[in-house]
Amino acid sequence: MTVHQCPGPDCQEPIPYDMLACARHWYQVPKSVRNAVWRAWDQGNGAGTPEHDAAIALAIRSMRP
Repeated sequence: MTVHQCPGPDCQEPIPYDMLACARHWYQVPKSVRNAVWRAWDQGNGAGTPEHDAAIALAIRSMRP
């Protein structure tokens, strides 16, 4: 399984590739933004699209230490 580091501030937790962040940071993201990430992800088909990249950036900006 491929992993990456959680993008949350000061977080070192390894996260599976198909997840954006650890649970602690993911649930800090407003539900509407989490939904936008999921919609843009589209079961992996939307990965790397401008819509997905924008949703990810917004989600990461909303995470706190």
